[in-house]
Amino acid sequence: MATKGAILRFGVRQFGKLGLYWPLVDMMARAIVEIDADGSTRPAISARPEGDKRRTLLALSPDRFRGDLRVLAGTGAYRVLMVPFEWQTRLIFTFRPTSTPVLHFYDPPANSPAARHKTVLHQYLRGFLASLYRRLGVDAVLSAGVHYRRDYDWGAASAQIGVPFVILHRECFNASPGARRENLERWRAMGRFAGSLIIVHNDVVKQGLLESGFAREQEVTALGCLRMDRFVARVAAAAAPEADRKRAVFYSFPHGSGILDLIWSDGKRTGFEQLFNRSHAAFAEFARAHPETDCVLALKWGGNWHDKLRTAFQAGGIDPAGIPNLRILDEPDVQALSFSADVICGFNSTTLLEAGIIGKPIVIPVFAEADDAHWGEFVKLRDAFDAFDIATSPEQLKTHLSARLTDPYVDADRLARRRALFETWVSSLDGDATDKYARAISAQIDAAMPRRAAAA
Repeated sequence: MATKGAILRFGVRQFGKLGLYWPLVDMMARAIVEIDADGSTRPAISARPEGDKRRTLLALSPDRFRGDLRVLAGTGAYRVLMVPFEWQTRLIFTFRPTSTPVLHFYDPPANSPAARHKTVLHQYLRGFLASLYRRLGVDAVLSAGVHYRRDYDWGAASAQIGVPFVILHRECFNASPGARRENLERWRAMGRFAGSLIIVHNDVVKQGLLESGFAREQEVTALGCLRMDRFVARVAAAAAPEADRKRAVFYSFPHGSGILDLIWSDGKRTGFEQLFNRSHAAFAEFARAHPETDCVLALKWGGNWHDKLRTAFQAGGIDPAGIPNLRILDEPDVQALSFSADVICGFNSTTLLEAGIIGKPIVIPVFAEADDAHWGEFVKLRDAFDAFDIATSPEQLKTHLSARLTDPYVDADRLARRRALFETWVSSLDGDATDKYARAISAQIDAAMPRRAAAA
């Protein structure tokens, strides 16, 4: 018996051959929602009301923007719509098999099956998206990553019909030789950018995109990070936290932190597996030895991350249930947690730069694979270790945490160094990224208007 998905794929292809897009346009439009600055959503269904002067942005893979969409909605200049992930992937993978090699989504070999699939998909998308965009009044399409294969065809086809495809590229912390090398290799293999504009956080990533040949000068700009404007303002106004108990926070990291296409050890590549195991065990041991201190282990997500933690704890003979002052949190509000912390530990994360400009003592574990000749090239900020406390062993990690709870002072030179690092890698301390992004996106929409008018 045919599955619902198979029936939908057959129907999409057949209607496409006839140039009939309205059945899928109707279903898709009813699934798309508008997001407000507070994160609430409501059905979009149709174009903006009469008299509404906002431009309409359609976000692909919306769960990947980490608050940027709410920031754009909060400007009052944009109506921000979101495509449900399952609808987006269902459409794309109707035409392009999931078994297609990843890089063939961008620049498939001539006359290959992937090239033929791409041609058919783009032909369908041009008709379908033109109809969908008329219905919803879409002015530009957004993605959160140049390498998101599920977004790329949709965006490229949008650009082909005169609707700007703008990528707000999030993964910009290339602060290690390994990260810069791997990203340069990937961008080179992706061919040429098929959209309108790539907005990145810093000049290092901009130069890498240009050097790779993936983008041209007019197609990439470095404007900082949208969601940091409010944070920077909060840092300037923040007072020292008042609490009855001290708090130590460890921002957990996966085995593949800073390594392209690796999250957890996969049998072929280990990444920072031993660093993960030994540093997390040391943090739990620190919590057990300091019952007067609240110790928080913050995870980016739950699920299999907890399995990896159990492995680390078991190897160290630790039962976290027997440490009442140790809390493990999934997807916490990282910025709020940093403000409330007395000392912070982490590895290869921009979270350390955010906490750094607050003036918190920061301990970075650098041992196990971090000292290895192979994996060591993926350790970020190595040339800036003077701005932090570096632990070269699990014992030193515990010692630094304990000492910094007693003496959290960060001197002016270190703080100045951290502020410079934040501006180099993350965003301007002027807090003006939102204005820059709004001008850049609106300029793309304005530039595309003559072409769209001629096509209409």
